[in-house]
Amino acid sequence: PVRSNTTMPAIEIIEEGEDGFDLDAVVDESPPPTPPPKTARAGPASAARSPGGRAFHPSSSFAGRRPGYAFKTGPSGTGYYPDGNVSDAVAATFGEPATPATPPPRAKLSLLQPSGSADAEPHSVEVTFAAGGLAPKDLDIRMKSDGKLDVRSERWTASLKADLGHAVAPDLAEAWVHDGVATLRVPVAAA
Repeated sequence: PVRSNTTMPAIEIIEEGEDGFDLDAVVDESPPPTPPPKTARAGPASAARSPGGRAFHPSSSFAGRRPGYAFKTGPSGTGYYPDGNVSDAVAATFGEPATPATPPPRAKLSLLQPSGSADAEPHSVEVTFAAGGLAPKDLDIRMKSDGKLDVRSERWTASLKADLGHAVAPDLAEAWVHDGVATLRVPVAAA
């Protein structure tokens, strides 16, 4: 095993009650972090380099997701801190404008009925909408058995809401994205 000369700071337990530790009165008495030295570098003038070499970008408010960065308040203030979850090449895109949020697309509803039975009750409801480059992982799909649909994406200014007009079986729903179109198909619940 490799040993390090790093020591852990002492932790003082203030109070232990029935429901655990009360840390409300904990005061951090460690000295403030030393700001990084100012050096000439490429990139935004407001960026400060982290120990890993990637820059902290100050921002008083959240301005959208940035690959490789987390928005939080930390030792350098509020802004975007490198999160270490992506390569430096991806994180280097920080200076590029974030994808602007757009309104959700308009949904198209279709009722799927047994072949040759136009008067029969539908067996499924299908919802399609333009995905605009979204992958299935970019969609948060919420569907209730009463037929209320709510689809969310970080790229939209609001959620896509639809009333499917039928009681459905959400646990049997299927969803996919193909050729830029997202499709959600859910069976109608048995009456």
